[in-house]
Amino acid sequence: MSSFGDFVAAKLTATQIAAIVRQEADKRPKWAEPFLRSLQGLFDWVGDNSTKLDQLLRGQEAISAEFKQEAELKLHEYLHCMSAMLDDRDHTSAPGLISIMTKNRSLWNPQGYFRQTYILTPYCECEGNIHACEDGSQEFTKDKAWWAASAPWMARGTKLLVAGLQLAFVGMPLALGAEVAKSVEDEVKLMEKLTKHLELEMPEEADKGFDTVLKGDVGKDLRGRDRETALTRAALAKLLEEIAPVKYLAKVWGSLRRVRMSDNTYRWLCENCVQRSR
Repeated sequence: MSSFGDFVAAKLTATQIAAIVRQEADKRPKWAEPFLRSLQGLFDWVGDNSTKLDQLLRGQEAISAEFKQEAELKLHEYLHCMSAMLDDRDHTSAPGLISIMTKNRSLWNPQGYFRQTYILTPYCECEGNIHACEDGSQEFTKDKAWWAASAPWMARGTKLLVAGLQLAFVGMPLALGAEVAKSVEDEVKLMEKLTKHLELEMPEEADKGFDTVLKGDVGKDLRGRDRETALTRAALAKLLEEIAPVKYLAKVWGSLRRVRMSDNTYRWLCENCVQRSR
């Protein structure tokens, strides 16, 4: 004897079934809810405090205990967002603190930036001891055509990475020392100017450049209403895949490894910091 459920299923056409499956697939994933709120909040906070963050990075302004605490909370939010995007799904496992700088440490040059060789460097995310992990760095050189084609997702990706570096080094110049602090400051400046330049270079219908990216695994669980989130995640994944393909696919970034912390969050730590955190 057939059940009522069997009867209903028999009455549904293949098209209707496909539509139901698609509707379920397009629902916002539960993990994305706090991420959606946090990401926009981070951009707003960094934007509202950009001048002060730059001054703090240069060591030109004293930091209040209240602002330092607020910035530390924002850094925790940032790393949580990055961990949600760049976790172990779909080959996107990667550190959340990353800088891009010219190999010869030269400053931004809008006329010849596409002729430069750059170095992408991941950072150890150890609380109170954030530092560059040189053995995980990746050198890259791209032609002018590549920069033009990649402008939509490079701009989106570098904008988020800049925010992370600004939050990571709030109030730390004195502890870092003048040389290291100046190095981080130069990296942030170059990435800020690169981001702004690429945003100006983007075509009017820039989002269309993401269509092929979103057809893959990276965007499969972030469709519909969450297109902005999907674009951000796709941009970061594409940036890493294009610049450091071997490290990206192998999920190996030098001596850094993704470590579960005592509060059940994850951070990328070097071996020395892993030992000290135990």
